[in-house]
Amino acid sequence: MHVIRLQLRAPDGGPQERRTPAAGAVSDGLERALPGPVRIDHARVLTGPGTVDAMLFVLAERLLVAEASVAAA
Repeated sequence: MHVIRLQLRAPDGGPQERRTPAAGAVSDGLERALPGPVRIDHARVLTGPGTVDAMLFVLAERLLVAEASVAAA
């Protein structure tokens, strides 16, 4: 198991109103997008206006595989 921290920020200068995704929707979307045997064991996701901060506990053979899979997702 590998721990990966994920931070996403909306670009500056965009629309003032942004929909904040639900934490469950973020972790579900990542889980569906992960390839093959790589999967999320559990996740801690915090969302705010234009931001997503998460700690993902990823089951993968190697750390580099886990990082690449999360980045692709």
